[in-house]
Amino acid sequence: MKYLIMFLIVFLILNEINLINSQFTAAYVPVKCEDGYYYKGPGRICSICEAGKYCQNNLMYNCRKGTYSPEGSSGCVLCPRGTYSNKEGSSSCDKCPAGYSSFPGREECYKCPQGTYSPNMGSLCLNCPPGTISDKGATSCYKCPSGRIVDKGICKLCDNGKYASPDGI
Repeated sequence: MKYLIMFLIVFLILNEINLINSQFTAAYVPVKCEDGYYYKGPGRICSICEAGKYCQNNLMYNCRKGTYSPEGSSGCVLCPRGTYSNKEGSSSCDKCPAGYSSFPGREECYKCPQGTYSPNMGSLCLNCPPGTISDKGATSCYKCPSGRIVDKGICKLCDNGKYASPDGI
């Protein structure tokens, strides 16, 4: 009888410890947050991902240069043409200044090449109309001076005995 009582006591103690352990474990099992949310600390809550960051698998990461994200994102978006982002964790992209442009996902703008122009902030480099030229980084195109024609993007003197039309062609 003595052994039976000791067995019951040990069984109850072990069962109680197991019960406590299972409650302890259940209280601290991390929550699985959906994408666009991250796990925020001991309160076991999922918080919406901050702008300029993306959230996956309960974690939050900065967007890299050349990308951005709005609040609640599970991934970053490339900055579109004519815009850039030169820092990590951007919530938006900046427009390139007039005379400059960019390719998607860039962290800096480039000067529009000779023979092209970009008239506004955030615009693309456009080809100069026929009979006009531009310098690198131009915001507009211009006609060649009298007696010159546009040839391969530069103003060139007319050959002897020839003249340029008023359009510079």
